[in-house]
Amino acid sequence: AAGIVSFTGLLIAGQALYVFLTTPRLAPPDKSGHDFEEEGIVVTFVESQDDNSEDGKKEDAGSDEGERKNCLNLVLIGDSPVEGIGNNTHPEAMGGRTAQAFSELLRRPVRYWSFGKSGLTAEGIRLEMGPLLQRTIKKYDVDVVVVSCGVNNVLEG
Repeated sequence: AAGIVSFTGLLIAGQALYVFLTTPRLAPPDKSGHDFEEEGIVVTFVESQDDNSEDGKKEDAGSDEGERKNCLNLVLIGDSPVEGIGNNTHPEAMGGRTAQAFSELLRRPVRYWSFGKSGLTAEGIRLEMGPLLQRTIKKYDVDVVVVSCGVNNVLEG
């Protein structure tokens, strides 16, 4: 029985190593983490006037002063989902999807910032992304903060 347990342990360790070595490392969208747009990205839910078309969204830098004052300001800090790993653009990643959901629910524009970095633990998020959150809070009237973390804490045990 001990031989079977040893063999099973080696098999699992070998499979884990194989997965680690062969799993592709996905890149985040441009301007991620520390380089995220300083002015944020604005998402505005636009209700369709046409019965045949779907409701949609408008994304821009939100430079219009009236729109800027009407925005819900949302900051996300965290690890790889917040960074946008595996997505081509921020609007299709967690930050953009969360902002879109708030915009649809509240029927108002949402300005968002996604400060994330793959591999961070809760402590790493506090140390690396906390200063970016503080900088944004000082410059903008932030309404909502979303913190996403956990998996890396489990992996580090």
